[in-house]
Amino acid sequence: MKNITFLITLFGMIWANAQQDLAQLNAAFAQNPKPILIEFTTDWCGYCLLQNKKIHQDQKLLAILENDFYFIELDAESDKSYHFLQREFLPNPDFPHQKTHTLVEAFVQENETVAYPFWVLLSTDLMIEWSYSGYIAPNNLSKMLNINTKD
Repeated sequence: MKNITFLITLFGMIWANAQQDLAQLNAAFAQNPKPILIEFTTDWCGYCLLQNKKIHQDQKLLAILENDFYFIELDAESDKSYHFLQREFLPNPDFPHQKTHTLVEAFVQENETVAYPFWVLLSTDLMIEWSYSGYIAPNNLSKMLNINTKD
């Protein structure tokens, strides 16, 4: 029962904090551009829960995410608007029949299949460095991020 209460609280905090986190990210990026790592998750995604648990258990990975990137987790099926880097992204106009948020769709490349978690790494000039669908083991995520910070 404690785990269920924790999960409900966690997802409530994610939804409530998304706009606040985006506002902070927008302001921080304007002052100090760094690559942006976005993790799109859903409330029904078991791999998303596992991913976040593993990330928070890996202190080296957390340090990389905190020091070298702006890292943000967003609800890929939100019915809220997202203001991201001077652009407004609205929920899918076909919501609730089509739940994938337009912000997610903005990052999906041609012929790309999306599974959650869905990852997008943006360079400081806001170009997509890479995107990835699915769970990434923390050591692999660290390697993927270190490759992109060696320039």
